[in-house]
Amino acid sequence: EILIMIFSLCPLEDFQSNPLVCRLWHDLCHEYSLVAKKCEQLILSFPKKFKNVDAEQLKLLKSCQQYVSKLDLTPLSFEKSAYRLADTVAPYFRNLKEVNLPKFDFESFENLSQNERIETTNVQNLRSIGQLEWLFIESDQTQKTVFKELSSSLHLNTLSLYGTHLTPRNLQDISQIPSLVFLIFANQEFHIGHIKSLSSMKNLKKLAFYDCRFSLNAAKELSQMTHLTSLIFEDLHQRIQLVRSYKLLSQFIHLKILKVTGPARIRPEVIDTVLCMPHLSKLELQVYHSCDERINRVKQQYFEKYSRELNVELFY
Repeated sequence: EILIMIFSLCPLEDFQSNPLVCRLWHDLCHEYSLVAKKCEQLILSFPKKFKNVDAEQLKLLKSCQQYVSKLDLTPLSFEKSAYRLADTVAPYFRNLKEVNLPKFDFESFENLSQNERIETTNVQNLRSIGQLEWLFIESDQTQKTVFKELSSSLHLNTLSLYGTHLTPRNLQDISQIPSLVFLIFANQEFHIGHIKSLSSMKNLKKLAFYDCRFSLNAAKELSQMTHLTSLIFEDLHQRIQLVRSYKLLSQFIHLKILKVTGPARIRPEVIDTVLCMPHLSKLELQVYHSCDERINRVKQQYFEKYSRELNVELFY
């Protein structure tokens, strides 16, 4: 206990040699995660921009990473953790079994801005993180092989892609991720080939589009994904058939969350489709004009039909 207390006061530099002194010191450094805690403190102190990180600090992390199997990044903001995951954790920590990240939320996602090139080698490193469940990639220069590498990520359940210029082949690779249930796209363009690849993902439960564009009939193809439990179109600028057609939208009988906002408002009569969604708990829509009377009627009918309240938020 005295040794542990003394070690906890040592700077990270000392841990380049401390574990080499004797077997006891080596085991103490591993068993009590002393090196990991020092590395976490150093990473938490990094500035937002990776280019401003001192080269000697990175060299220090690289020399000590062999003694680190777990990192806790939860004290970081969601935004900063995304930077550190790509620019520090992936390239410098090769023996990680677990990394803890702050909880994901949509508001943080909308404020993210990360223009780092995601290299294949970095993704290979991330695959070794046993409990990595969420990954955010923003880059218009992402290497094509990255998505193939991701296909063997065993625990990844949420993937956020911002401006990555996906091809249908990329989405086919992504569809091979066995545990993927939530896909988030932002600033992407979708053609019929992209949507057909998406439609093949039968394990996918949640799908979100932020400021995305769709070719003619591409969004209509999404109507094949009736197994979804969450469907979000945020900042929608074009009138896509899927959210304008009662027939198509009413097929999503498993939805729990439906959100459509943006200049391309939906027609009030589409609100009636919620009566075909027995599991719906939250509805957020941007409509052409005030329709309080209609929504009150639908909420009453929904309660009578399913014996529970429906949370509705409308924007005009």
